Amino acid sequence: MAISAVLLAYKEAENLKVLLPKIKQQLDKIGEEYEIIIVDTMKPLDDTPAVCKKFGARYVNQRLPHFGGAFRTGIKAARYDKFLIMDSDGSHNPIYIPDILSKALMLL
Repeated sequence: MAISAVLLAYKEAENLKVLLPKIKQQLDKIGEEYEIIIVDTMKPLDDTPAVCKKFGARYVNQRLPHFGGAFRTGIKAARYDKFLIMDSDGSHNPIYIPDILSKALMLL
């Protein structure tokens, strides 16, 4: 089993520079294979693609407009059976990733 962590982004390059190392640190603690996917706007509005490359996250442009379009793009882009969606503005603290995933697995 592996984890797809999807972050929805809108001009969040600066936040991603801080968030991506923290997310990787938390996912590493879990000890499972994972991927981090950043779903950006239809066309880049900042240097999010370069930030993703620097931190090893997969960069994807959303295909449909608005929040729902970004959400659906993230779902389609995910490769793994465990799925986590976060905002890229820092409102979701990465420290809770292990707890969220363990509670979600208890529901299965």
